Amino acid sequence: MDLTPVQWERIKALFEAALQQQPARRASFLVRICPEAEVRSEVEKLLTNYDEAGSFLSDPFLGKGIR
Repeated sequence: MDLTPVQWERIKALFEAALQQQPARRASFLVRICPEAEVRSEVEKLLTNYDEAGSFLSDPFLGKGIR
């Protein structure tokens, strides 16, 4: 998918705005403020990656099973 620089700026802005929402409300928030399915899909991917990275980084690795 080729996105324009303008679309990427919109995606970044929407991503930041969505992060300000409670996780359970992010999807409906995006549907409401972003009618472009392609842009919304990219924001949703970023949010998923952000959430997964957060849980990955919050679990300490050192000491797990190492003896």
